[in-house]
Amino acid sequence: MKTNNIFSILLLAVATLVLSGCSDWLDYTPKDKTTAEQQFSTRAGFYTAVNGVYNRLASTTLYGNTLSYGAIDLMGQRYEAGTNQYSPKYLWSGFKYTNSTLQSSLNYVWQEAYQTILNANVILQGVDEQKGVLPDIDKNLIKGDLLALRAFLHFDMLRLFGTVYSKDSQTPVIPYNDSTEPKAYDLLSSKEIVYDHLLPDLNAAEQCLKAADPIQTVGVTEENNDDNDNYRSYRQMRLNYFAVALLKARVYQWAGDTDNALLEAQKITDNEDVKHLLPFVNPDKLLGNTYNPDRIFSTEVLFGVFNSERSDIYKNVFDGANLNSTDMYRPYAGYIEKLFPNQADYRFQSQWIHNGSYYNFGKFKEVTYDASASPLFAVLMPLMRISEAYYIAADCMKKKGDMAGAVNYLNAILNKRGATPLNASASASEFDQQLKLEYIREFWGEGQIFFMFKRTFSSIGGVFNGNISNQWSSVNPTTAVYVLPTPSSEKENR
Repeated sequence: MKTNNIFSILLLAVATLVLSGCSDWLDYTPKDKTTAEQQFSTRAGFYTAVNGVYNRLASTTLYGNTLSYGAIDLMGQRYEAGTNQYSPKYLWSGFKYTNSTLQSSLNYVWQEAYQTILNANVILQGVDEQKGVLPDIDKNLIKGDLLALRAFLHFDMLRLFGTVYSKDSQTPVIPYNDSTEPKAYDLLSSKEIVYDHLLPDLNAAEQCLKAADPIQTVGVTEENNDDNDNYRSYRQMRLNYFAVALLKARVYQWAGDTDNALLEAQKITDNEDVKHLLPFVNPDKLLGNTYNPDRIFSTEVLFGVFNSERSDIYKNVFDGANLNSTDMYRPYAGYIEKLFPNQADYRFQSQWIHNGSYYNFGKFKEVTYDASASPLFAVLMPLMRISEAYYIAADCMKKKGDMAGAVNYLNAILNKRGATPLNASASASEFDQQLKLEYIREFWGEGQIFFMFKRTFSSIGGVFNGNISNQWSSVNPTTAVYVLPTPSSEKENR
């Protein structure tokens, strides 16, 4: 980025600490450092700023659409593309990244991600500069939450715009912005991003959160604390201590660092406290509840974003009863039966709604509840969940030659889903197929499926493809498919 472009974004970083429609933000428009110092002169001011930065994640540009159930799942071949060659469905499904509509969308994703990162950096600088404002526990909590957020967003920009790590980890791909200094940031290679920036940020976040995060002892908590505020509550909506461990496992897995990925994943899978504090979904409560079922399995969510408009997603995108086939997103007729050969699977029963010859995706369907006691799962967009740690551990065990251990980790989730466990004598290829299918069943609508295919540089065909019904057709793995072009706005500013 050119220096003047970064400087303009920096000025906006504090100014955009106000988000319209969010009551947690103060009603002002900062214009200079003095105003920022006023914002960070109180504990409440810091937490208001943190809330606003995290709330940006729920924008439709980021995880409220594009990077959850929208473009990223279209690229992952989750839905029929249709025949309208000008529709976003068709363009994203066909990887038409040079199309002007898609170029505009990618520009917005890039700009919103780096703007949010810069906002986080402004707050982190305030934590270091404003002495005596925050108790140590809050200082550690805020620093941990924001260092992790900075890493989280950079990692997804790397997964989108970076090379396939196993094929090329040396080509410069994206910048890593870890300050508020108005300067041009060099493009770094995937290896530099991972080992020189992402992991140091995550290790620092982990140390901060280890000293302060209440999730380690009391879980996520959905109530005010002893100070009669909720600043340390609702830890599922922050990159908490356990979420950081999973994010580190994701990063190591992306880099092909099997031993470290396994160590981080086992901080979740082999931790008895996690099993107690973040229990697996109770099938009796889930399947026996037609009034307000927890379709996102919220007790297992390690990190998600608050989205007050989540109930609109099903109505506007997936509702087969009220949308025409051109507008709605759905896999081809017969696909879901192939994906779920065992229809006793809790995910099939709770997240897919039968509609004629099709099934509609219902994970985000509106939840009915008493307005005086709305459940968190009605507004939560899940982005990280416990099952991923088991999948990573299973993948690592297989790579280390321990097929029995790999099958055990995978079956731990299959058993918790009421699904058919994998045979203990399964071959490596049978295991790989089942693991990929589990990513699809588990993370539909959560932004992970395309990245799984990219990481493994896999073709997307047969039972992996919800767009193309011809079993002999598939998307072949190429850099044109898996490496998105650097947004034009970024290239123009260099």
